[in-house]
Amino acid sequence: MVDLREVECQARICFADSLVRRLSLHAWRHIHASQLIASGIDVLTISRRLGHGSPSITLNVYGHLFHASDDKAAAIFEAAVGAPVTERELLRTN
Repeated sequence: MVDLREVECQARICFADSLVRRLSLHAWRHIHASQLIASGIDVLTISRRLGHGSPSITLNVYGHLFHASDDKAAAIFEAAVGAPVTERELLRTN
């Protein structure tokens, strides 16, 4: 089993910058998760890296950071099928 206090102690020794030295292992964990989300990594992968029991735990903690993903998903869909269709246009074709 990994002793997290020892890992944190070693991390503090490795980083000479005073701001970095003040960051706890827990803070580094949040930074890591936030960077993965911002990079577009899927929630299942992030959940596994953080050791969460399920992706729902990850979403409960970091869900507010996934907002940009919806814009990306919409852009991908629009690129695949063309411009979005309005409800009025749908009614005209049916």
